[in-house]
Amino acid sequence: CPVHGGWSLWTQWSQCSAECSCGVQTRERFCTSPAQQHGGKMCTGPHMQTRACNAHPCLGVCPEGMVNMTAAECEGQ
Repeated sequence: CPVHGGWSLWTQWSQCSAECSCGVQTRERFCTSPAQQHGGKMCTGPHMQTRACNAHPCLGVCPEGMVNMTAAECEGQ
């Protein structure tokens, strides 16, 4: 008898691809719950999702002992 494919649960979101300034995370699922067999239908729909992460702007680098408050300004700690 045909066995139609079914989606697994989504995996955990991946680590963000960037620490700042708009990174991306992905997660996926697999057509294995159950796997399609004997002429059954494959799963429909996307197997991967993406979302934006860490959208805050990157701050510049300050000399040692200074804290970066904005991209253009450093202040003493």
